[in-house]
Amino acid sequence: MDSNKLKISIITVCFNSVHTIEQTIRSVVTQDYDNLEYIIIDGGSTDGTKEIIQKYNSCISNWISEPDKGIYDAMNKGVAMATGDVIAFLNSGDWYKEGIINFIAKEISESQCAVSCFAVDVFDGNELRVCRKASAEKIENLRIGMIYCHQAIFARRFLFEKYGDFNTSFSLASDYEWILRMYNQGVDISYRGVSVANFREGGISSVKGDRTLEEMKIIAISALNELLHNDTISKEYYEEMYDKIAEYYEEAELKYLVKYNVERRSIMNNEKIRDALKKTLLKKDIYSIFGCGFLGEECLQLLEQTGLSVGNFYDNNLSKWGTFFKGICVKSPQEIVKGKETVIICSTYYFEKISEQLNDMGLSKEADYIDYNEIRERLGMLIKELI
Repeated sequence: MDSNKLKISIITVCFNSVHTIEQTIRSVVTQDYDNLEYIIIDGGSTDGTKEIIQKYNSCISNWISEPDKGIYDAMNKGVAMATGDVIAFLNSGDWYKEGIINFIAKEISESQCAVSCFAVDVFDGNELRVCRKASAEKIENLRIGMIYCHQAIFARRFLFEKYGDFNTSFSLASDYEWILRMYNQGVDISYRGVSVANFREGGISSVKGDRTLEEMKIIAISALNELLHNDTISKEYYEEMYDKIAEYYEEAELKYLVKYNVERRSIMNNEKIRDALKKTLLKKDIYSIFGCGFLGEECLQLLEQTGLSVGNFYDNNLSKWGTFFKGICVKSPQEIVKGKETVIICSTYYFEKISEQLNDMGLSKEADYIDYNEIRERLGMLIKELI
């Protein structure tokens, strides 16, 4: 072993994760990096999780199984056990790319930054949906919300010793509070848009999305207030950022309301919402969806609950052409027929690029295609008024 090689401590916290823990463990213990410490903090599982951990006992550096006070209490226990130069967290249900730790160690060594962040691939069950990147985000946006995924954050251990552990008063967003604290302390944070881990949707922060947003907003405003109190920022900057934070969480709340009601099929049982949605759509008989991702699926469910049908899915990923997404054929955008259908663009990051593409094909916004994000915002406001 190279004595100068970074020692990396990876911490997995879990509780009753019998169906997902083995994939997580194997993604760590099969890495070919030879200076790796693996720690598992189990919350006292009773479903067979401990037996799977014991199966890999020879590959695990340290593990315990005992009740804890939540995810971040468990993560703090792992930090206390860690002896590596760098600490990372990979929760049960998530898994690393094959052989990726060698790449990460090289990136950390070359950047010399105290925190190194990367991208993740997001899965719905076993289906890859999107690569979640922060490349379009300015790092200053950390003062508004969490722009990185904690599965892809690697932090020097001395940061926990110098600035403290996770704040357990936040049960869902303490990872955001911690990295925002680092940023406001002037810690160097680097970002590479390379996907290093796979993140499976459906964790506690996803399920309790409304509470997660509430915690994040409190964290963002509290940190901003502290900066102003310490004369770190000007009053003008404070007011500008406060407005951005308020706008961001208002928009996020509306999106969550739509997502929550669509998932619970509440739209189909509310005539006012159905009628209002129909008024926001163009008067066409056929609707098609551009984008086979989370938003595309949500839009499909929303239309179906409103009594509207979808003719086609379109996507720029040619590997999807001729396949079926949620039982509907996926086609090339070149097959869109002007005047025959309303295309709903379901993309947050690529709307401008897709709309430019459709404009080049002779289609125009409002006449031939609409932005699903605008539909969500209007619908979210209506739902907020009704509840």
